[in-house]
Order: sequence, then C-alpha cells, then structure tokens
Amino acid sequence: MQTVRCNSSVQTLLTLTLLAALAGTPSEARPCGALLHAETADAAIDGQRALVVWRQDTVDVHVQLKVTGSADAAMWLLPVPTTPEMSVSSVEIFDALDQLSTPIIELESPSAGDSGGGCLGSSDAAGGVNQSGGADGVVFSEGGTVGSYDYEIVLAPTAAVVIEHLNGKGFDVPAAWETEIGSYVDQDMLFVAARLTDPVNTSTDALEPLVMTMPRPASSQMVYPLGIGRLSSSDVMPVRLYQLSDRRYRIVNYGSVSLDMLADRVRENWANDGDPTVATAFDQLTATSGGRLVVTEYAADITRLELPTVLADLVDDSAFYLTRSYARPTRDALEDMLLSFASDAPDEDGYAEAPATSTSSLPMLLLAVLGWLGLVARRRHRHDLERP
Repeated sequence: MQTVRCNSSVQTLLTLTLLAALAGTPSEARPCGALLHAETADAAIDGQRALVVWRQDTVDVHVQLKVTGSADAAMWLLPVPTTPEMSVSSVEIFDALDQLSTPIIELESPSAGDSGGGCLGSSDAAGGVNQSGGADGVVFSEGGTVGSYDYEIVLAPTAAVVIEHLNGKGFDVPAAWETEIGSYVDQDMLFVAARLTDPVNTSTDALEPLVMTMPRPASSQMVYPLGIGRLSSSDVMPVRLYQLSDRRYRIVNYGSVSLDMLADRVRENWANDGDPTVATAFDQLTATSGGRLVVTEYAADITRLELPTVLADLVDDSAFYLTRSYARPTRDALEDMLLSFASDAPDEDGYAEAPATSTSSLPMLLLAVLGWLGLVARRRHRHDLERP
C-alpha cells in the first residue's frame, strides 16, 4: 500500500509531499486579490490561506499571505461589497486548521445558483463609507492601522480613478488592469488597499493574517473574488479555503472531484511510471473540466474533537462545521467563486483509497510497510484529537 500523506515534509520514498496540491502551505498558493508594488521596488505574493467564519449576523474573512521581495513596499488590493471592520488574527489558527484537516490518500499496491450577497459579504456596497469625496474623485472611508498593516478603503466611480488614486500614492498600477478593476467598480464594489507598516524578512517571517468582518448575506451565499487574481497570478493559481459555519459549504460554480477520484488519477500515473504527485493529477483533472475544479478535502462537525485553544475560540453554535476546499484553476479560467451551503452533502473524513492495477518496481514488502506506518501515524493523530 502506498500512503500519500498531505503534509509539509520533504519528498521521501513513497511518502509524497503535496505542497503544491493538498498541503496548501502559503508558499505554494497565489492570492485572490492583486498585488501592487512601489515604483522603486518589486514584490510578489507566493501564498495564501483563507478562512471564512460564518456567524449569525456577520462573516469574518481571514487571509494569510506570504510575500517575496520587498513586502513593506507592496500593497494588496481586494474587492469588497461593503466597508469591513478590519482586524488581524494569528498564523497559529491556520497551522492548527492544517494539522486538524490535512487529508491522506491511500494507494493499494497490487497483492492478493443564486449569487445572494456580494463579493465577500452583503450587497450593500456603500454602507458605512464616508462619501464626502476627495480632490481626485475618489470616495473613501477613513483608513487606519491594524496589527502590522496600514489600510485604506477606496470607492470610486471608475476604474481609471482607482488607478490614478493608487498611482498617486506611489504604486505602479498597469493600465492594462483597468478592465479587470472596472468589472468590480461596475458592481459598486469597494477596494481594501493594505500594506505593511514595517519591513519584514519575507524569507523567514509569516505575514500576520488580515481579517475583514462584514454583514452576513441573507441568502448565506457569498462570492470569493478570484477573478481579479488574473492580474498577478501564475499559469496556475492554487487556492486553499476553509469555512466554519453551521453546515457544510461548497463552491457551486466550479466543477468538483472527490478525494477518491483524485487518488485514482494519482494511482494511474504512478502505475504507468508517470508523475505521481497530486499536483500533476489535479492539474490533469482540472484540464478536463475546463480549467476550474475543486476538491473537498475535509468536511465535518469539529465539536467532537479536542481542539487547540486558537480553534476552540472560533467555534460556537453558528460556526462548528469545518469545510476545507482546494482548487488549482488556470489563469485564463479564473472566476470568482460562489460559496453556498451543501446541507445534503455527506461528511468527508479526509481519507481516500484506490486499488492499484499494476505492480510497482519497488519491493512489495517495503511498499506495504511504509504505507502501513504512514496510516498508523495519521490515525493515531486523529485519535489523539478525539474527546475522551
């Protein structure tokens, strides 16, 4: 049996690290927003993990970024439907989510709707914004500082005004971005523009997660803005998305694949001496689905688990069911994600199995022992999390 464990360790014999696919570490993903840099500097966002916490009346959106280059000279631009309450959270929250819900794939060796609310919240785009206006035509709410970020919330009548405003602050916004930014301006969206207050060592320091809190849409649906990522993404944009709510959630406008189906493709590639990584298998399946595909890696009520404090503090009667999703859309196929509930969908425990169809060149005994050890270790960890 081959065990493919989804963790951040280096690749070892028959234990394939899935950094580019199921592990979802910040260094391997691209942001849903766009990254601007100062005219005298260069920077790029190398990773993102996002957590959406659905409360009774509000939605909290946590985003953790990893930036290479001069992060303090960069600005992150994200469309929002209404003026959010800004705050910060901790990297430990995402690390705990990863440890709790990272899936495992077992490969047996041969042997005997409605869009509802707006982007990231409700559709009341101008709610709470100071609309007195500025000299350059921009209407914006008062900015501020939270944690290690300075931020401003920009509202403007045209994309050209948004670009002119940001260029006036020393950020280089390509003219080619006008069409993409304009698509959000036409929806009466605002833009959160955030930058670090102090320099950081981007090779060693994880950026503090930024949190935006907005009114909960009445329909309990929300749009997650990936389309703007076309402005600064690579050919493939890995996305890791966690949701805490009172039910399972799904991404309704992307194709879907199960862990078992993903395991089948990994097994086929491995058996045929192809690339046995999950990233390759996922990209193959994504290509056959038109460039947009999502896998639900974990979906379960986590109140039955003994949670670390950073997660226990987030759980309440309206946020106790964890859904973990992953996607690798191609740049040309990027589209905003529509998040909606999926109450009729079954739980997903994060395990997948697929029988092999051909022998491996590796000794079968070694194959079986390594797979067994990986499975025992993972199940022991899950057992330790269970309440007595």
